[in-house]
Amino acid sequence: GYKGMVRLMNSSPLPTAIVVMNNNMLIGALKYCKKHKVKIPKNISICSFGNVNNIDLMYIQPTIVKEDPGIIGTKIGNFILERIEKNNFLPNREIVYQPKLLIGNTVYCRKNIK
Repeated sequence: GYKGMVRLMNSSPLPTAIVVMNNNMLIGALKYCKKHKVKIPKNISICSFGNVNNIDLMYIQPTIVKEDPGIIGTKIGNFILERIEKNNFLPNREIVYQPKLLIGNTVYCRKNIK
């Protein structure tokens, strides 16, 4: 979170957007932006993957990609049980999971992107 932002904000060219992978990384990134007066989303867009704790207490409302661990766990559990029942004689399978995008106020669309 915070350490990652230090590294990113000292790189060239500066990023226009970041995606963080969990609640702690999001909090660290937001702390960096607040301390260094990086305006979100004007200077950088931030999106978080995963559930965000205490989102209503944040000074901004992050855009998040929200997954449902219950659905994912149930599907994986069923695959494991089927494989056990068939003595491991099943082909590899794939699940496509569609998470929800909860739009906050941390992403800015720059129109002049090439």
